[in-house]
Amino acid sequence: MNPDASVDYVLILLLPLGLILLGGLCVMADVVLLKRRGDADSVSSFIGSGSRPRPGLRLASVFLFTIATAVSTRDLLILLRETSTLMLSVWMGIVATGISFLILLFGILLPRALGETLHESLPIRAIAKLTHWLTVWVDPLAELGWGAVTAVLALLHLDRKRTAEESEDEVLQIMDEGLESGAFDPMEKEMVEGVLDLDEQSAAELMTPRSRVTWLDLEDLDEVNWRRIAGAGHSDYPVFQGTHDNIMGMVDVKSLWANVSMTGGVRLADVLTPPLFVPATMTATRLIEEFRNVRRHVALVVDEFGVVEGMVTLKDVVEAIVGRLPERGVRQQYPEIITREDGSWLVDAQLDFAETATAIGLVFSKEELEANRYQTIGGYVLHHLGHIPIEGEKFKQDGFRFEIVDMDRQRIDKLLVSRLPIPTPTLPGSSK
Repeated sequence: MNPDASVDYVLILLLPLGLILLGGLCVMADVVLLKRRGDADSVSSFIGSGSRPRPGLRLASVFLFTIATAVSTRDLLILLRETSTLMLSVWMGIVATGISFLILLFGILLPRALGETLHESLPIRAIAKLTHWLTVWVDPLAELGWGAVTAVLALLHLDRKRTAEESEDEVLQIMDEGLESGAFDPMEKEMVEGVLDLDEQSAAELMTPRSRVTWLDLEDLDEVNWRRIAGAGHSDYPVFQGTHDNIMGMVDVKSLWANVSMTGGVRLADVLTPPLFVPATMTATRLIEEFRNVRRHVALVVDEFGVVEGMVTLKDVVEAIVGRLPERGVRQQYPEIITREDGSWLVDAQLDFAETATAIGLVFSKEELEANRYQTIGGYVLHHLGHIPIEGEKFKQDGFRFEIVDMDRQRIDKLLVSRLPIPTPTLPGSSK
C-alpha cells in the first residue's frame, strides 16, 4: 500500500472524529451548565453577564458536526475521484451512514450521558473557560448568520419579529429538556407554565364570584357581623350598607382584632379602609403590579358599569401558579365544608346535597335522594323550612341544627350545621 495513501486514510478518519468529539464536548458542557444552573455566577464571571452560554454551545456543536460531515465528504471525493459513479454513490452512502452514527453516538448520546452522570465532579471553572472560548468565535458567526437572514427577508419584504409565543415555546422546551435530564422537578415545570399563563388570565377568571363572597352589612347588628366573620374564617371582608352596590370599604380581620384588644370594643365603620377596585379584564400580571403599587393583597372586581362582580386576592394569583392551596380547617375531600373547633361545620349552601350529607354524617334515604326534590344542601333547607329564611334563623332536622349564616338576596349562601346531642335514655323506675 502507498504510504501517502495510508496517511490520507488516517486523516479522513481522525479529522472528522476529532471534530465530532469536540462537538460532543460542547454538548456535555451544555448539559453540565443545565444541571448546575446554581453555579451560573461562576460562568458569568468568565464569559460576561451579557452572553448566553448554552445557545452558544449548541451552535458550536452543530457547526462542528457540519464541518466534520463536509470534511469527510470532501476527502472521500478526492480519494475516489477515479472510481465509477456507481461505486462513488455506494461509498457516499456508507460514509454518510457512518458519520451520522458517529455524531449520534460520540457527539450526542454519550456526551449527554456523561454530563448527566458526572456533572457534580466536573470542574465548573473549566466548563466556563471552554464556554468563553467557544463564545468568542461562535457569537460573530451567529450574528453574521442572522444578519444574512435579515437581509434575505428584507429583499423578500418580510419582517421576522420574535413573538412572545416563540419565546415562551423556547422556555417550555428548555423546561422539557431539564425535566428529562432531572435538572427540573415536575412541580417546577408546572409553576413556570403557570407564570407564563398569567398574562392570559383575567381578574374575572381568578376572582371569587360575588355570590360566594362573605359580605358584612353596616345596617346589621354587630353580633350578626361577628358571627359571619367567625364562621367564614377569612382575612378580609367587603362592607356595604343597605345594598351590595353601596360599598363602604374593606375590613381586615387583623386590624379589627387589634382594635378590639386595645379598646375592648370597636365599630365596623371605624376600621374601614378604602377598597381597591380593578376591572374584570385586568390581566393577572397587571394585577400583581397593582397589588405591589398600592401595597394591598385584595381587590374588588368590577365590570364596565362599575358593578362589583367578585373579589380577588393575591392568594388567588399564587394558586394560578402553584395550584390549589389548602385552607386551615378545610376538609380536603370537601373544600367547601369548613370544620370548626367546636365540631360544627360552615357549609356552602350551593354544595351538592349528597356530598354534604356524606361529609357531615347526615343520614338520608335512597328514596329521598331519588325524589329529586333538591340538588343542594341549600335546597334541602328550603324544602324543610317551607319559606325563604332570614339570616340567623335556625331549625332542627334529622339530628342536626341548621343556622342560616348568610343570605345573598333570596338565596341561601352559608349554613352553620351542628350535630344535636344524643338524648340519654331514662331507665324504668329511675328517679327523675
